[in-house]
Amino acid sequence: MMKNNLFKWMLLFFAMVSFVVSCDKSLTQPSVDTGAAQENAATSKASRDIFGAVQSGVSVSKSLTACPIVTFELATGKLKLYYGTGCTNTNDGVNRSGIIYAQVTGYQMGWVDGTKAVIQFDGFKIDGDQITGGMTITAHGSANNLSFTVVATDMVLTFSDATKIQWSSTTTMTLMSTDNYGKYWSITGTSTGVSRKNINFSNASTALLTDPRCKWFIGGTLSLTAADNTDLITFSSTCGSVTIKHNSLPAIPFTLN
Repeated sequence: MMKNNLFKWMLLFFAMVSFVVSCDKSLTQPSVDTGAAQENAATSKASRDIFGAVQSGVSVSKSLTACPIVTFELATGKLKLYYGTGCTNTNDGVNRSGIIYAQVTGYQMGWVDGTKAVIQFDGFKIDGDQITGGMTITAHGSANNLSFTVVATDMVLTFSDATKIQWSSTTTMTLMSTDNYGKYWSITGTSTGVSRKNINFSNASTALLTDPRCKWFIGGTLSLTAADNTDLITFSSTCGSVTIKHNSLPAIPFTLN
């Protein structure tokens, strides 16, 4: 069964892009449009936020907390996550409101090969920004060799000033191993979209490896592109040690705090 610690790893995408933006200040080439890069990260964060909420929701038949109010009917596969007018999660400080619905098929008191959740939204907002579109989560493999494919289609993140980010993405998370420290995952995926400034952006993550003892990744690459600029982050097996390559410049080593 899915554990909530995977959600923590997924939110690291946002932190990584903030790192790229700060590094741009020291590069001699024209910098990436940092607004577009941050928005790229925001789309990844939103997708993984929803993924984590649905994964947690199907693990209970009724709500274990005051917010969201969770209802999951095993017989019908109907999941409802009701955030009402808003509540703030004490773990991540994020305020969510509205409703997430999911139609779950193939669930057998746990995610198994072929389990699928088709997700819709009703006034759902993250920190006041509204999410529309559709998502599908599909499980593959067995309990000891489980992966998830998350497909976000025609997603729109609308801000209070009515500007929007539009995107679609496909991400696969594969459980690699488990030990006394926790679970180890490999994350691969792509995303494309249009920023609030009407700038095309994309990202591509390849075999990003998590470690419960490290707040960053311990392997793999993350490529971030906005307009004609690309930053490539490569993670080493030493926690916090990376290199970043901006466009055609040589790769530069950095240590993440």
